[in-house]
Amino acid sequence: MKTARNKKILALYGSYQELIVGLFDGSTCVAQLHAENQRLSSYLLVAIQEVLQKAAWQLSDLNFIAVDQGPGAFNSLRAMLATINGLAYASGIPLVGCDGLTVLADALMGATDRSASQLHIVLLNAYNSELYYRIEQVFFDGKRVLVCPPGYATIQEVAAKITQASSDKKSLLYTGNGYSLLIEQAPELAGEFMKAEPSEIIACLLHYAVEQEKAGKSSESLQPLYLKVPTYKKVS
Repeated sequence: MKTARNKKILALYGSYQELIVGLFDGSTCVAQLHAENQRLSSYLLVAIQEVLQKAAWQLSDLNFIAVDQGPGAFNSLRAMLATINGLAYASGIPLVGCDGLTVLADALMGATDRSASQLHIVLLNAYNSELYYRIEQVFFDGKRVLVCPPGYATIQEVAAKITQASSDKKSLLYTGNGYSLLIEQAPELAGEFMKAEPSEIIACLLHYAVEQEKAGKSSESLQPLYLKVPTYKKVS
């Protein structure tokens, strides 16, 4: 029987026309691919096949597939999950879903040298002047406390949450493609921006997924996270 240390895992992070694919033997990355400006609906299976070939592995060698469930760009996220759900159904390989905001927050932790209490803020474009957000306070000792439950809201509402959380002048550290949208409307909230490296993101996704799999949180199919409530009104 394969142990947790030598499980073979395919890890996928992607949305907003960006894709990171990592192939891991335990915690060791044996192949990685990073692509931008690609249509996930047509490129995802090609990318998976490419990393499998680099490692001389077969799909059947995998113990499970770790997948970014979002939140993210609706069409890209739906295309990725539909493809992976179909792959899992055909192969019988379990899936482990990962919260993309948490993964980016973990990557932000690994990319900064803390010298003071900070607010770490992950922002992703939710479109229609809205943002997906995760706001947490990080202390000197590395302790992390969520300021509020992650979710999505208008840019102005997210700005208000950040303003309230930073009332004692904590330094602000951001990541995610929603940062520029926030600063356009609330320039007074500008802070340090860090873009995590693809290798850091996929390693954090792997760690998150391994913990989820150990807790028995694998499944046969996955659905997108943070689906937005429809705003249309039915015409009578």
